[in-house]
Amino acid sequence: MDRVLGGGAVRGSLVLVGGAPGIGKSTLLLQICGNIPDAKILYVTGEESQRQLKMRSQRLGVSSDELSSLQKRISTPLHRAWRI
Repeated sequence: MDRVLGGGAVRGSLVLVGGAPGIGKSTLLLQICGNIPDAKILYVTGEESQRQLKMRSQRLGVSSDELSSLQKRISTPLHRAWRI
């Protein structure tokens, strides 16, 4: 992930990860979140419910103490929302 991001994520930055369903995005990102010491993380998902996210993080052994989540389904296509 560090190589893909050109040396890693910058503190305070936003990283958007996309891809086909079932390729492991959520698992990878939760594992990364679990390995960032002393960080408050906002995990935003458009597909998984907070219950699903909590169950996955427990299965992976990721503490949810510093992990906040937001589940929001976007109904407006982004090209309309951003007027591209």
